[in-house]
Amino acid sequence: MSIERHPATDGSGFTAIDGPVTVNCGNAAGCTIVVTSFAEPGGQSSSGDAWGICTNLDGVIGAGICTFQGVVPSDGSYISGSFTNVLSVAKGKHTVQAELYLSVGATLAQYSNTYSVYIP
Repeated sequence: MSIERHPATDGSGFTAIDGPVTVNCGNAAGCTIVVTSFAEPGGQSSSGDAWGICTNLDGVIGAGICTFQGVVPSDGSYISGSFTNVLSVAKGKHTVQAELYLSVGATLAQYSNTYSVYIP
């Protein structure tokens, strides 16, 4: 499943950048969820605005890895980044969602998240 959105203002802290996706793992040995995320924040003048992309799994922010992407430009331009997160889950229903972290806040010009489920 792939989800995309276009311009929205995100405040500081962790902000969901898409709606929650429900994954049903029917395998007794569990499943692997692969989240591939791309985000493009910017459009602000604050300096030192650190940003990152994280994954929320079953209500826990920072599941798997949470990547620091760098600093949002302070000249009103945009920067892009991406990462792939691999999560192991037990049999059952799980909720997964991409999150953007901003230390100050910025405009999110666009994003794309792809959620894939694999059975080992």
